[in-house]
Amino acid sequence: MKAPNIVRIGCRDYKVLLAPAPLDPESRGVTGRVRNQTGEILIDSAIPPEEKNGTFWHEIIHGIGYRYFYNSLFPSGKNEEMVDRLGEALAQVMRDLGIVFEFG
Repeated sequence: MKAPNIVRIGCRDYKVLLAPAPLDPESRGVTGRVRNQTGEILIDSAIPPEEKNGTFWHEIIHGIGYRYFYNSLFPSGKNEEMVDRLGEALAQVMRDLGIVFEFG
């Protein structure tokens, strides 16, 4: 299934874009980034397809947290760890349901 070009979270449309690394010059190994102010979800264009799906769902969860909870969804210091777990779990459920996006 072709990956969406635009995803709506709350009242905001986010463009889903593939981008070359580094997505965050200050953090090594970052494979995705959600830019809430500009409405963009960036995914590292060089990572494998299955990892792109996991990264996509991870960034969606960040967007939901920002829109609905202003990043206070999880206890302080645990945000990234919990988003990692939820993103991985959501990607697995979607894959098991046959919903796997093809990016690019």
